[in-house]
Amino acid sequence: MQVFMPNIATKKARSYLAFINTCMETFKNITDRQKTDAWLKSNGINANQIYVGTAELFQAQKLATNTLKNHVKLLEQNQAATLNNFLRAANGAKRSKITQGQCFKVLNITKQAQRKYAKLIKRKLGSAG
Repeated sequence: MQVFMPNIATKKARSYLAFINTCMETFKNITDRQKTDAWLKSNGINANQIYVGTAELFQAQKLATNTLKNHVKLLEQNQAATLNNFLRAANGAKRSKITQGQCFKVLNITKQAQRKYAKLIKRKLGSAG
């Protein structure tokens, strides 16, 4: 297999290849960033928020977003309100003031919703069999 090389001196060829490599690396970085930003957005996190918060905050934000998307019918009214209020704070100016206790409260609510969902699935599978 022959690689295309323009008819130029070796020094110029190296700089040409270095330029091509730089362009390809930049393109790869841009596409990787777009994929990452899309994943973060699907989990309710803005790319600009990535530098503010703890691991618990990110986990709570992701789970609250997914629970409200997928299992909102399993939540009580006050639980849904708590998750919505949390997400509003997490996406706003009060993000840095969210406490670990608030994050754990959200994590507990999402865990309860996951348990309710698992029980429903178990009942459906049990009655189908």
